[in-house]
Amino acid sequence: GYSLFVGLLHLAINLPLPYTTPAFRANLVSATAAALSLAIFTMLTRQLYLTLTPSKNRYPAVYVFAVVSTLLAVAFNQQVWLYAQITEKYIFAAPFIMSMIYLGYQILTKKKIHPSTFLLFGLAYGLGLGHHQSLIFLLPFFLFIAFRNIGWSLGGLLAGISVTVLLLWLQI
Repeated sequence: GYSLFVGLLHLAINLPLPYTTPAFRANLVSATAAALSLAIFTMLTRQLYLTLTPSKNRYPAVYVFAVVSTLLAVAFNQQVWLYAQITEKYIFAAPFIMSMIYLGYQILTKKKIHPSTFLLFGLAYGLGLGHHQSLIFLLPFFLFIAFRNIGWSLGGLLAGISVTVLLLWLQI
């Protein structure tokens, strides 16, 4: 099931927002998920630009153009806002997927990684997997990240997933 999504819908519907309907408050969950995934996508684009461009070739105008143009290309995509305007479970998985890609890219490219990055990666994967079972297809990416960085990474990843699975199993 979609216990995480339904739980957040329940919280959103019971928010004391004046002059709004329960349907509007439920749609805020989908719109917030879409906006959050776009924000993470912008951070990923920035990280990609800084990683792939040598420091001597970095120009502020090109940097701003690269980040803004990719953000606008995704932000004005019809499919993104089709699912963001209605209360739908599919757009709710996007922030989890985008955060996994962003954190995975940081883990793979940085030399010194804080242990909380691994915990956040495992938490994002566990929550995403608890929301939608199709994220099981990202398991090879998860295992690659886990076995590439044995030590803190494996413990943090497993702790993040364990806590998430336990909470979803208890349906808290």
